[in-house]
Amino acid sequence: MKRIKFNAIPFKEFKLAKPEISLVKSAEEITIRPSFTRDNLKKIKHLAYRSGFAPFIGGPYASMYLTKPWTIRQYAGFSTAEESNEFYRKNLAAGQKGLSVAFDLATHRGYDSDHERVLGDVGKAGVAIDSIEDMKILFNKIPLDQMSVSMTMNGAVLPIMAFYIAAAIEQGVSMEQLSG
Repeated sequence: MKRIKFNAIPFKEFKLAKPEISLVKSAEEITIRPSFTRDNLKKIKHLAYRSGFAPFIGGPYASMYLTKPWTIRQYAGFSTAEESNEFYRKNLAAGQKGLSVAFDLATHRGYDSDHERVLGDVGKAGVAIDSIEDMKILFNKIPLDQMSVSMTMNGAVLPIMAFYIAAAIEQGVSMEQLSG
């Protein structure tokens, strides 16, 4: 089978006699061509890299999205750890492949839910997590060795990460098995 010469196909969109005229520059001053040749590709340095190897331009896994689809996750969390866990498990049962935990303002600020400074913020716009027990409840019946979990956290990142690792260990999951 012969290779198709796409440059020779008279696309209606081009309507130009000379291909050089149809070159366009992006806002970043990158030349956008109607088609690319081997000579064009020789100048692109990142094509020499492979997925799964430093500097990870092609992604962290060698087979990247061929064998592992994009992780689709909804940024969610509200009220209590029990309610958020129920919501997460429903989403996972419906086909969601990862979790993105939203914490409430009290948790972000490092306050326990019963502190007077955050009484109006507890469980609003995220889940309230005050302890390892809360974190264990949040991930109850969710296998952390099989689940990619991301967390958006500000000031209280160290205790929240410690709670998460402790909850994983309680499930028999090592830190090396966690992802997200």
